[in-house]
Amino acid sequence: MWLNAILGPVSSPVIWVPASDTRKAWSSNARSSAATHREVFCSQGIFGGFMLGVKSISGMAFSFYDWEQLELIRRIEIQPRHVFWSESGNLVCLASDEAYYVLKYNPDVVARARETNASVTEDGIEDAFEVVGEVNETVKTGLWIGDCFIYTNSLNRISYYVGGEIVTISHLDHTMYILGYVAKENR
Repeated sequence: MWLNAILGPVSSPVIWVPASDTRKAWSSNARSSAATHREVFCSQGIFGGFMLGVKSISGMAFSFYDWEQLELIRRIEIQPRHVFWSESGNLVCLASDEAYYVLKYNPDVVARARETNASVTEDGIEDAFEVVGEVNETVKTGLWIGDCFIYTNSLNRISYYVGGEIVTISHLDHTMYILGYVAKENR
């Protein structure tokens, strides 16, 4: 992979903005920077997807930022290990060490708040996300297929979450990982 020198050493993780040529790099000294150098974030980790996710150095907050303007959308008090976005960008799963949280993104609320500057606090836009579910399970790997979140957990089970319901698909003999889904083959 060829990277422009502006992104830093090749050993740095790089996050790409969906449907764009913009990218973010994260170096080992806990600093991430935009390729356009508009703003520098100090972080413990960054996550790609529909929005830029930034895990704070203090370990107290996780922030969602808009990719285009790098504006804070919402800061919440969860420290996820994994962030899984649905293809539509309407649903996100934040998987922490003890539980996972399914949130619904409300783009209309965000657009209205930006226009009127109402409901915007230092933690972002209050109603940008709605908690759809909270499950006390440890997610190892996962992915979204439509509005259905399929995942493996710490008990070596493949399960799915849809509409607040959890269904176990299979009990596994050993640890397995979900790599992807091929829609045309339905598997």
